[in-house]
Amino acid sequence: MATIYELLRTQKGRAYSEKQIENHSWLKLNPEVEKQPNEIAGQSRVWGDITTGDQALVIDLIIEIGTRYKLTYREIASLLLMVRVESGFNPDAAAGTTSAAGLAQYTKATVTEARKPHLSKHFLGFELDLSGKNVFDAERGTYGALLSYFICKQRAAKYFPDAIEANIYLFHHEGWYLNPTGKDDDTNVVAVRKIIKTEILGRLDETEQLLKQKTKVQFTLNTADGKPYVNQPFTAVLPTKSEGQQPAAVQYLQAVKVVTGVTDGQVRTPSLEVEGLSEVVFSILNANYKKLLHLFPGRGTGQITSCKVGKGDSLSSIAKAHKTTVEALAKANGIKDVNKVSIGQVLRIPGTGEDSGPAYWWRRPDTDWLASVIAPHIGAEGVEDTTAVIEHKRSHVALPTGNKAHDGGVPHNNITISGGKNAAQVASTARSQKIPHQTDEAHSAKPVVAKGPSRDREEGRGRTALSSSRQGYRGPSH
Repeated sequence: MATIYELLRTQKGRAYSEKQIENHSWLKLNPEVEKQPNEIAGQSRVWGDITTGDQALVIDLIIEIGTRYKLTYREIASLLLMVRVESGFNPDAAAGTTSAAGLAQYTKATVTEARKPHLSKHFLGFELDLSGKNVFDAERGTYGALLSYFICKQRAAKYFPDAIEANIYLFHHEGWYLNPTGKDDDTNVVAVRKIIKTEILGRLDETEQLLKQKTKVQFTLNTADGKPYVNQPFTAVLPTKSEGQQPAAVQYLQAVKVVTGVTDGQVRTPSLEVEGLSEVVFSILNANYKKLLHLFPGRGTGQITSCKVGKGDSLSSIAKAHKTTVEALAKANGIKDVNKVSIGQVLRIPGTGEDSGPAYWWRRPDTDWLASVIAPHIGAEGVEDTTAVIEHKRSHVALPTGNKAHDGGVPHNNITISGGKNAAQVASTARSQKIPHQTDEAHSAKPVVAKGPSRDREEGRGRTALSSSRQGYRGPSH
């Protein structure tokens, strides 16, 4: 079976002739692509004229942002196909006869409309600015495509409640405020429906299946100067099961799988297999965390997150002692028979608000939640103890298999984490001190380009600083 990148691959389309180009077209106003070396760029303003590598980056960008906004697999597939039809994944594409430009081919009128509070602020959580040359920014263009998808799906539900999927692109192409009543024979509507049938619905099932396929994620830890960072302890929080039609998230869930270990001689973690587009929250612990934890046993904030079963204990007595229920304990620990617990067994104590995930998959997940789920696996007593030894945390989307955009020698979905100090500094640093790390997807086989909404700038997804880069998102040190 082809990979999703092969399935969606486009070739350069037909260019407009000089006679076709109107004065308000970007082909007249700004015909040449002007991008910095680190930005995702098309090779021209022609549909689909983009390198295989950059096209893969655009596809990854759409997938990650769609996943973080909790679209279903099928909705992400539909969004991908909509962008493919509009621009061939070329963020610098422009129409000759209109002002349409960018990944989602926004016209100047649509750009103005998108900034209205009841649209981008409502659907995305921040005001989307696609004015001027911003329309050619790959990340902004992805948010623009997502915004249009949300609006058009809502319009399709109003006019075609029994055929929503087949009509979303109609409103994107013909305009958000189209009233399709009585226009079944309209020339444009007929033409758009043919595109929907062949280019979207005809490809939708296969695209969805490729998004669902199992994939693998692996992490490599290096110093700031690229030297091996061996024997560094880490944790990875993974979903326990597939969510069916929805990519599986882990944020704020208590029933998760936690993998712990240290990097091997090749400074890599084991390869972790997950369902396609699953969330993986990776964290690096202080290299001397076990000694540090022993320095303050039980010093926590009262938010005890785990306990060890002692002689005479039962789920009932443990639940009563920790002000929870037998049912909640059983659910948090995957216990099927509530009458059977073993002496020495470590149980996770569920906290308030458990299993209530956020509306958006944050790239920097909540530290208290992360501490609560990994505490039982690293010998920590409570949230405060655990947070004291977490040096780096980051949420990653497990992207599809098959990206050929980067170094073929790097294993698929290998994400490089770079320390804030070089090898010499690490060697001379006391092991009890924290060494900051940052995700460095420049060296990843599948970099995650999107910054997306930042937690410290928003509450309900808020404003966002937007940028697109081949280097990918470089997170802050922790």
